[in-house]
Amino acid sequence: MVAGGRNDTIQQNLFVNNGAWAVALVPFISGVASGPSDCTSAGEVWDNPFVDALGGGPACFFNDFGSNTHGNLFEKNGSFGQPTNGDLADLSDFSAVGIPAASPGQGNCWHGNIDPAGVSSSPANLQQTNGNCATAGPGASVADPLFGQVLCNLHQLPPSDPLCNGAVYPTQDPSFSLMPLPPQPSLPDPCSLLPRTIPWCVPGHNK
Repeated sequence: MVAGGRNDTIQQNLFVNNGAWAVALVPFISGVASGPSDCTSAGEVWDNPFVDALGGGPACFFNDFGSNTHGNLFEKNGSFGQPTNGDLADLSDFSAVGIPAASPGQGNCWHGNIDPAGVSSSPANLQQTNGNCATAGPGASVADPLFGQVLCNLHQLPPSDPLCNGAVYPTQDPSFSLMPLPPQPSLPDPCSLLPRTIPWCVPGHNK
């Protein structure tokens, strides 16, 4: 699950046996220490009706857009069997609550992904509707079953809530933990592989 991701590239991975979704692009909601000015100056939306509906108080809403998921292999995902579970999920259209939807060419795009049993997605046929990155628009909206299932999967709503439609998702085993990664070598010159328009790759910028 990539929350609030923008202009990410997800490629050449193997996704197997994920219970809910193998790759889900969703928005991110966060409090901002300095209040609404920091949020709106970054082009985000502060304390919008969607945030209010969740009862979380004032927060900053980061929508997800512009990411490219392609050339990945999927197998046996969506085993929880709840509505929308499967390989791909794109929750990014919040125009119904006052957040502008991605214009053509600015949405998340999905193409060249393979599942031997057939790629499953929510909304359906993502690789057909949003397969061209030059024309890709928004994904599922708040009216789509995916919206409720994401909230239920994150345990933001109880199974009895109408948006969950009775769906029950497991909680994390408290005994499970990830070992820390060993030290990773850095690229000697990362800017050689990145666009020079990135601020910290501009000559003379303090890194």
